[in-house]
Amino acid sequence: MKKHKQQSGFTLVESLIAMLVIVIGILGVAAVQSAGISSTKISSDRSVASIHTSALLSRMNANNAYWQTIPDDFDIEVDATGAISDLGAGSDGADLEAENTDCSSGVCSPIEAAAYNLKTWAQNGSSLGGSGGFADRLPAPAARIRRIGNDFPVMLEITLTWNETRSVAGMPMSAGYYTPGNTPASNNRNVSYVVRARP
Repeated sequence: MKKHKQQSGFTLVESLIAMLVIVIGILGVAAVQSAGISSTKISSDRSVASIHTSALLSRMNANNAYWQTIPDDFDIEVDATGAISDLGAGSDGADLEAENTDCSSGVCSPIEAAAYNLKTWAQNGSSLGGSGGFADRLPAPAARIRRIGNDFPVMLEITLTWNETRSVAGMPMSAGYYTPGNTPASNNRNVSYVVRARP
C-alpha cells in the first residue's frame, strides 16, 4: 500500500474567509476612529462656544452702563455676519444695528460700544478686519441675548447655537440616535450653549 503525503497550506476557501475576517476587522476599526473624530470635533465646538460666550460677558462687564439699563423685553439675535436683529417686541436690536461707530480708536457712548462689541465679537473678536470670532469657529452659528426677569442688577441669558451635524464633513446622523421615541434625527440638528449671567 502506498501512503499519500498530507498536503499542507491553505485552500482558496480558507484564504477567502481569512480575508473577509480581516476586512470586517478593518471596517470596525475605521468606524470607531470615525466616531472618535466626530466626538472630538463636537467637544471642540462646545469648548469654543464656552470661550466665546465668556469673552462676550467680559465685554458686557466693561460696558455696564449700557447693559444695566436695557428694558425688560430686551431680546436680540446676532448672526454670523455681525448683524443684530430683534426677536422680541422692542427695537433694541434695530437701535444697535444702526450704530456703526468704530470704537477701537476713540471714546464711544454706551450704546455705540455695545453695538461695536457685539458686531466684532461675532465677526472676529477684536477688530472688523480680522478673524477669530464665533462666526469663524463654529458651523452656522447665531447668538441670542435676552433679559431674564426685571430684577436689578440685570440678568441676561446668552444662547449660542450652531449646526453640529456640519461639524464633521461626511458624518451624517443616524436616524433615531439623537432623538427619543425612535424619531428620525434631523441632518441639520442645531445645538445650543446657554449661559445666564449678570453683566
